[in-house]
This record gives sequence, structure tokens and C-alpha cells, in this order.
Amino acid sequence: MTTLLQILAATLLSSILSIVLAGLISFKFLDRYMSKMLCISAGLLLTVAFTHLLPEAFEIHENAVSVGWTLLVSVLFLFCLEFALSHQHHGHVNPPEHTISEYIKGSQKRSSGAGNAILIGDAFHN
Repeated sequence: MTTLLQILAATLLSSILSIVLAGLISFKFLDRYMSKMLCISAGLLLTVAFTHLLPEAFEIHENAVSVGWTLLVSVLFLFCLEFALSHQHHGHVNPPEHTISEYIKGSQKRSSGAGNAILIGDAFHN
């Protein structure tokens, strides 16, 4: 099998697997595992960044201080962005009673900043 066919097969397999997992998550089969999967993916992202990308950045740039400042500023910026998107207040402390019962019944969906954070993160990634 040529390298190109191996790349195409791996891409197709990972795409199918991600679509199946996204479907399972959206149909609430994996809801109880969601926080664990998020922790694993965040840990994997940090591990890749610190063990592969950072040493490569230090090899490319001779000035280690600029790499360190870039890392610090980017981490602080992303932390502030996540904090701003996930802690939005809508001007009232206690929501009206009917909305709480609607939330319990499931007739209303709760909105969070997670969707916005995913979109902004995907935009930066792309």
C-alpha cells in the first residue's frame, strides 16, 4: 500500500470515527463521560504542546525569552477569552420562576458560552 493510500485510509477512518462519536454525544449516549473526555483531550493537547511544539519553537528562535513571553501572553489571552464567554450575566440575579420549571421539564434549552468558545477556537485553529 502506498503512502498516499495509507494517509487517505487513516483520514477516512478518523473522519468516520469522529462523526460516530459526535452523533453519540449529540444523542446523549456519552453524556456521563463528557467531562472525562474533555479532561483527556485538554491533557493531550497540553502534552503535545509542551513535549513537541515548545522544543521546536526554542530550536527555531534563538531568543528563548520571546518564546516564553509569547506563550504567557497567549495562555492569558485564551484564559480571559474563555472567562468572558462562559461568565456572561444577563442583568438579573434570579430568573423568573416559569423558566426554572421549563428548564426542569426540558422545554427550554440552557445556553452557555461553550458554543461561542468552540467557534472562536475553531476560527483561530483554522
